[in-house]
Amino acid sequence: MILNEDIVRVLRVVEYVGTREWVEETVKRSLHGTRVVEGYGTITAATLGAFPEVLTRAKEVNQDEVKDVSATGSKSTGQVQ
Repeated sequence: MILNEDIVRVLRVVEYVGTREWVEETVKRSLHGTRVVEGYGTITAATLGAFPEVLTRAKEVNQDEVKDVSATGSKSTGQVQ
């Protein structure tokens, strides 16, 4: 077989950090397995680990500690992240 171009590979690692809902939905919509791009090559994706790693636990907030901070009805506990 004679090739007109080099065949190369790039290995990428992608990290998703955000709320559990956003991360799980984003990963669900992403490529899993192998996609063949006819005439060009393949893309293969795999997820390392079966479950999201919790970086920061959600905190239970007493409803009495929540106050309105705008006319839009947004709520705040006054805590800075």
